[in-house]
Amino acid sequence: MNLIRNAASLLGRPGMWAPYATWVSARMTGHTPILTLPAGACLVQPESFSQFWSARFGLGHAEFELLRRVCKPGTTLLDIGANIGAFTTVMG
Repeated sequence: MNLIRNAASLLGRPGMWAPYATWVSARMTGHTPILTLPAGACLVQPESFSQFWSARFGLGHAEFELLRRVCKPGTTLLDIGANIGAFTTVMG
């Protein structure tokens, strides 16, 4: 089972315990995991913990600030190679 395998891999990564527990508890209780990004946008129900982790800790404030400066009303932008849409949510 993925849950047991993932929990075992966390033993060597104590910094992941709390985020993983948050994600798993939401999934197991039938709640939708909601992740608030550094830019204030939200991603609803990341499909995997990997998506949850990378969106929560892998995206820096600098990238979101750049998008805020570049994205003006009427601007056309493409998010090529979008994984979970984290940057797309900021583009509006």
